[in-house]
Amino acid sequence: MMKPYLLFAIFFPVLFSPLFFYLKSKFPRYLGFIALFVCLASLISIILGGKVSGWNEPQMITIPWVPSLGINLTFITDGLSLFFGILVTGMGVLVTWYAQYYMDPKDPHLGRFYACLMFFMGAMLGTVFSSNLMVLFFFWELTGVASFLLIGYWHPEPGAWKGARMALLVTGLSGLALLAGIIMLDILTGTFEWHLMATKGITFQAHAEWTYPIIICFLIGIFGKSAQFPFYFWLPNAMVAPTPVSAYLHAATMVNLGVFLTARMYPLFASHELWFYMLTTFSFITLLIGAILSLLSNDLKAILAYATVSQLGFFLGFYGIGGEEGIEYDYVHILNHALYKGSLFMLVGIVDHATGIRDVRKLGGLWKKLPLTSFIFLIAAAAMAGIPGTTGFLSKELILMDIIALGRSNHSGWLILGVLIVASLFKVSIAIRIFFHLFVRDVQRGGKIDLIHPPSLAIQFPPLILSSMAFILGILPTQFGHLTSYFYVSGLHKLDPRIMQLWHGWTIELLVSLSIILGGALFFYAAERTEWRFTSIIGQLNFGDLFDKFINKFPKMCKILVKPFEPMTYQQQSATLFSLFSIFLGGFLIYYSPPDSISSNFALISPVRILTIFLIGLFTLLIPFFNNLISRLLALSGCGFFIAIYFALYSAPDLALTQILVEVATSLIILLLFRHLGNSVSYVEPSISKFRRFTIPLAVACGLTAALIVALYHSSHKPMIDFFVANSIPYAHGSNIVNTILIDFRSLDTLGETTVILTAMLGVIGLLANKKEIFFKKINPCVPTNSPILRSIMPLIFILLNLFSIYLLLRGHNYPGGGFVAGLTNGISIIILGFSIQVFNRPLLFMRLGFFGIGIILLAGCLPLFLGAPFLTHYVDFSTLPKVAYISSLTPLIFDTGVYLVVLAMTAKVYFLFREAHFIGIRWS
Repeated sequence: MMKPYLLFAIFFPVLFSPLFFYLKSKFPRYLGFIALFVCLASLISIILGGKVSGWNEPQMITIPWVPSLGINLTFITDGLSLFFGILVTGMGVLVTWYAQYYMDPKDPHLGRFYACLMFFMGAMLGTVFSSNLMVLFFFWELTGVASFLLIGYWHPEPGAWKGARMALLVTGLSGLALLAGIIMLDILTGTFEWHLMATKGITFQAHAEWTYPIIICFLIGIFGKSAQFPFYFWLPNAMVAPTPVSAYLHAATMVNLGVFLTARMYPLFASHELWFYMLTTFSFITLLIGAILSLLSNDLKAILAYATVSQLGFFLGFYGIGGEEGIEYDYVHILNHALYKGSLFMLVGIVDHATGIRDVRKLGGLWKKLPLTSFIFLIAAAAMAGIPGTTGFLSKELILMDIIALGRSNHSGWLILGVLIVASLFKVSIAIRIFFHLFVRDVQRGGKIDLIHPPSLAIQFPPLILSSMAFILGILPTQFGHLTSYFYVSGLHKLDPRIMQLWHGWTIELLVSLSIILGGALFFYAAERTEWRFTSIIGQLNFGDLFDKFINKFPKMCKILVKPFEPMTYQQQSATLFSLFSIFLGGFLIYYSPPDSISSNFALISPVRILTIFLIGLFTLLIPFFNNLISRLLALSGCGFFIAIYFALYSAPDLALTQILVEVATSLIILLLFRHLGNSVSYVEPSISKFRRFTIPLAVACGLTAALIVALYHSSHKPMIDFFVANSIPYAHGSNIVNTILIDFRSLDTLGETTVILTAMLGVIGLLANKKEIFFKKINPCVPTNSPILRSIMPLIFILLNLFSIYLLLRGHNYPGGGFVAGLTNGISIIILGFSIQVFNRPLLFMRLGFFGIGIILLAGCLPLFLGAPFLTHYVDFSTLPKVAYISSLTPLIFDTGVYLVVLAMTAKVYFLFREAHFIGIRWS
């Protein structure tokens, strides 16, 4: 019963997100409410799923994906995943409500904003509910991509794309370390499934050589995502994003992914000493650095960003000081931060939106102009400072208890306590500063602040909810403490946590907490006397500038590596690289090849095949000797046609037919290119001699041939062909082995190849033109022809080839044909038609056709997921669904149709681009 709730919660936002591009034109003023509905639906679904699963009783959902590699869509509902799932969707509800009134409904890109926001939420939910670590990493990276799009939403601004690039590079590169750690953990344990690892445990003493690199790689990934030292600089630079993005991604969700993964891996790594030392060292350094930089900042969002960095260091350090027996009240700390920091980000956005000012030095006196905003801000700032009566005070009391207890058993605990006290003192000063400077004091130097956009009550509702919860839960600590019992996780939490109370009597923790508040107030008073002049040193500590300088100089560093090759021509560079390749490959093969490897592979080659090989080699060797480009093209085409004959001799009619059609399409396109270029391209004699033009390709060919021979010699005694011959009909239900391999056995490879084809089409467009409209231009060629024969015959050939392409498509699963061959045939028919037709009556939207083809392939792949079968399974058990049983015979055809459309779009689009470029005056790149 839990399965539909969880799958709906994860995939509904992702699948719904593209609709915002359409809804933007229909309901531009209500996109925020529509997004709120999506978030609310996922939230309700998670709550229902948690109720069904018993909240803290782990339950698994497994959907096969790539079972041979141990990668399956395995989702887990336990206390940790449910807590973060409710946090993500609950904050999503409030943020989308806030965005409804914050974002400009006239913004032409508003649909993209909400689409990316919902896609991000789905990726977040996929991450927190994943039990398979490879699937978790997949969703982990999707959150990085979505955040890149959201941070760079206002991309015309220089800071937007710089901040987005920085966030993507830091989180993406650190994510590679996480991937390495996941792979090593799989090698060590034999599985990607976290729940199996947690059940079996890891014996560190028996695998010491693996443990250190695994923990280090995981922590690098965690530190990168949660902006820990030394990667903390990306988060403040991401504040160029719209305020709803900052409130959602950088206060409550994305930056907490590192915290989530730390908690998830806690049962596996907590007993290792490296976990304690690395996590506490880097986290509490970040805690202190973030607090200092927040104190030194003047931009409101930068102040909150650095404060978030500091708080994230506190979270991770909290997991570092926990012992094998578990931790207490981690949810209290995380929820407290989400409540007050989410509220503060929204309130800062309201102030910025109302006044147009974010510099704290230029603001003041807003208490009278924004009374409700100031009241909400006061509660949130009090929670940030840890004032009694707020959740911040409870959180601070709990962490002080833990660290003081650690200090009594480990002397490092006193050092950690000192760092925490200093950072907390700064945080109190920060909270007082931003509230006092915004609302209490007068505007400095006789300035005047006018409200450009006075905030409505509706936009203040989400921060009011968050601040109210921070206050209500702060005075009801017992109910706040029930979070652990609801979301208990074995191996992470202690069985009997301490009871949370508002008053414990006069304890050392209370005295330290009150001292922090008093010290922070005194520090603020002293800083006010200096007019905060010391904040000018913030520029000297900005690692983001150093990162930008490194990225900007990286191309120059690469040029140093290739500088020795710069004096060479392209022919000389190619000759050098191919020569080195042949030398190293030949030496390797000579060293490892047994003497009989060549004779054993040539023994069964027939005379006809030898003749075909000779002709292929002859046409190949003629290419470097011809000076005329047309002659070279003909020689190259002849080589390709004899390769097709060779395929036919090896009983591979599909490959032979594909090779012939590729040669035809390529030759037509190249001939058209020569026609349009005319005399603008003249042949330049290569700078290397004909002898070298002959020997270098020959050496490379010999090296590759030797590599194939050695590979065949060392191949398995049971070649893969035996498997496909035996299982093509029983498993793939098709007698055309080549096609069943492409669309069934290796369908994931085919999906990747079609994506590459579509990407290549985009690359060709980019090389041909520099106009934006060329990407989706409605091609309508206007090329006159003087031949009445062509005008009469070509339409007939077009119709026949179209019918033949459909015939090849429909028969491809059992006979020679298939989507690739059929798409090439149809593409050639359109090319031929273009020779004779002067004007098409309807526009040809090949780009959209290509994307539609990819969509059809994904549809065929995703359909089995809803029926309990792996992704891209074409034959599943439909016995319980008799009305759709016929789909089992259509899914291969659906997949092939998608391939058909992609190949057709690629062939025709490239051809007509060459034609049209000559007539519309596109500049050649």
